[in-house]
Amino acid sequence: MSWERILVAVGPKGIGPIELDKIGRIAAGSKAQVELFQCIQDPHMPRKAAGGAISAEDDVQGQTDDCYRALEEPAARLRGFGVPVHVNVRWDQPVHSGLIREVQRARADLIVCQSNPKKRAARWLLTQTDYKLIEKCPCSVLFIKTREPYGRPRIIAAVDPEPFDRAERRSAHELEDAIVGAATTLAGALAGEASLLSVTKPWSRLVEESVALESASPTVSEEMHAAYCETVRINLQALAQRHGIPGRRLAIVEGDAAEILPRVANHDGAQVMVMGVVSRSRVERMLIGHTAERVLDALYCDVLAVKLP
Repeated sequence: MSWERILVAVGPKGIGPIELDKIGRIAAGSKAQVELFQCIQDPHMPRKAAGGAISAEDDVQGQTDDCYRALEEPAARLRGFGVPVHVNVRWDQPVHSGLIREVQRARADLIVCQSNPKKRAARWLLTQTDYKLIEKCPCSVLFIKTREPYGRPRIIAAVDPEPFDRAERRSAHELEDAIVGAATTLAGALAGEASLLSVTKPWSRLVEESVALESASPTVSEEMHAAYCETVRINLQALAQRHGIPGRRLAIVEGDAAEILPRVANHDGAQVMVMGVVSRSRVERMLIGHTAERVLDALYCDVLAVKLP
């Protein structure tokens, strides 16, 4: 996996120096070009022009010019990393649709967004725009949730190498490889270290969800549990070997992903958690949405949401 074009979504408050340093290091390490993009939407803009003092067209042009000027300073900072940079400003709404349209125009491989804290308690929560990007953006999305410099970061790829039936295995296999490929690409660009973490469902929950397992005798159930765990271990090792990740950087934990992932990330000092995003039907999105939000919002590190091309 490689990133050749990185789109940086700039919010109305601009982008800070630490965030720029993170982006500059990723782009320089990936030999990628960067576009700083600001999407402007102002539902009150027509009312500003209602008095006749300024036309709507002049108001749009004036605000657009102001944004271009404001983007020159961060662009110059990124160019200091030896990265090709250009800036772009467009009026569009809603913001997530404008960002997605720019991703398609720029043919970006990765979009970087700042996720700003919603509360004074310094908890960095994803916004509705963030979730719309996760759902609809055609490329992977990196959410910068902290203002801590990367250094030589620890990057954890959250994978799911559980046993699947044959119909599911191929798509799951491709997504797992994409997740680990993104983690190793990011680690390579930042001179960091990538590791793999598999969070499996508790066996008791799997038994409750399966009529066959629930009706099995305790001895048979124990044997099936052991076989299941062994299959997960073998699948995880095979995934790691495909991407050159040593066995000492693998971990399997049983439990609720919304609780396990933030705890492991905090314990291991992870600076980026890499996770997969699967396109699902509207009903399935409704069913899994709460769990996904719990995981993403509970993580205090940066999050890279990976999608298949």
